[in-house]
Amino acid sequence: MTLPFYKLPGLRDDSMSLAAARISDVSEEIGPFPDSAVRMEWTAAGLPHPPEIPSGFDKVFYLMQLLSSERSLKGQSVIDFGCGLSAFVAQAARLGMNGVGVDTFEEHGGHCHALASLLIDTLCERGRGPTLVRADILRDQIPGGGSFDFATSMGMMEHIFGVAMRKAMITKMMEALRPGGWLILICGPNQRFPIDLFHYGPRLPCLHQLPVPLRRIYLATFAGDRNKDPRWLSGMSVRELEASMYSAGAASVYSLFPMWARLVRDPRLKKLRLAYVAAADVLTYLKAEPVIVLAARKQ
Repeated sequence: MTLPFYKLPGLRDDSMSLAAARISDVSEEIGPFPDSAVRMEWTAAGLPHPPEIPSGFDKVFYLMQLLSSERSLKGQSVIDFGCGLSAFVAQAARLGMNGVGVDTFEEHGGHCHALASLLIDTLCERGRGPTLVRADILRDQIPGGGSFDFATSMGMMEHIFGVAMRKAMITKMMEALRPGGWLILICGPNQRFPIDLFHYGPRLPCLHQLPVPLRRIYLATFAGDRNKDPRWLSGMSVRELEASMYSAGAASVYSLFPMWARLVRDPRLKKLRLAYVAAADVLTYLKAEPVIVLAARKQ
């Protein structure tokens, strides 16, 4: 059984009304992302620039604060699977967390590890940044297994084809957690929440519920060169991921998509937010969310 987000431990009646202020506090503590400084370091090192640097993780940190028994992230440990450019674990370090980023670092023409290392050096004080681990998540031993307070995966699972492969990866992520630790999984067709008109093309709200052949036709038609392998999203469903979490040792799994909808702060979407939240509630009930956001607590 998957629990709705409002039953999350730490989510009190007044938490949502205070969410905007708390998210702003997190953003202020992290500080503005030094995009120009990072790119200058990359240029000086002769590295190619990716088109954008994912850096808006304040909602994720707010959620982690809710789930933390101490209501503080300082001193907590987090391992991010598929960390890529590693902005998330770098920002976690700025919040006082002990972070580890795991990736094959094969993207960006093979320069991903160098890009991530320079980004961390720019954001973090020397010696206080996260640790980067170059590893195949399924085949290699992950350091610190069974000791982390949080394990996260953002924008990775939609690139993993096959139910068995996704289940194996979720099992490996759960193994990294201590008992009582939390796995936060964010995935789906959207690169940006809640509407993405450039990553995969026009949206079908119930993509995860479509028959596999229709998903492949849809992605092949609208994604074009931006999606070389339309199989990425062809088989993934919310129920499948929930089941994998339980089989991997989760004591409880919470569906958080309506919570994400309530946390939208983009001023261009304020007029649409109430309707969007209502639609999110319905889509979550039907297990047809366009964005999958799940939190699982390890037994």
